[in-house]
Amino acid sequence: MLIPLGIALFIRAQAPETAATFQPAMTKASSLAMLVLLIVGLGLNVSNILSLIGTGGIFALLLFIIATFALGFVFGGRDPGIRSVMGLGTAQRNISAALVVGVQNFTDPNVITTLLVGAILLLLLLLPAARQLGSRAQVPAPVAEPAAGS
Repeated sequence: MLIPLGIALFIRAQAPETAATFQPAMTKASSLAMLVLLIVGLGLNVSNILSLIGTGGIFALLLFIIATFALGFVFGGRDPGIRSVMGLGTAQRNISAALVVGVQNFTDPNVITTLLVGAILLLLLLLPAARQLGSRAQVPAPVAEPAAGS
């Protein structure tokens, strides 16, 4: 994870125009790679996912996501926009980093399965929450410009 990040930061520092040109394509490639990883990972671990049902693991993941969202939301202050962002940002986990740590440090396939199920649950819970919070957001009224010559 650090090598591509370091290369990208170096390119951005040395040639910002080049970095800006490649940024949209790299964002799409990154999203596509994560989607492929989720689909393949889930496909290879279907039996492990089914064995996770009834163990309390899915309940623990749901509880963790809801609790972290609530903590971020509550401690986000009084501004509704900041509260929403804090709640969503606190609940959102870096699945890529978690998978790297999980693969490198654990041999139990249930670790990877739990991470993949957690990633799906994050999407299923946080995307609708973001949509709901976004629909409630108040758009600030445009500030009137003073007339020329006043």
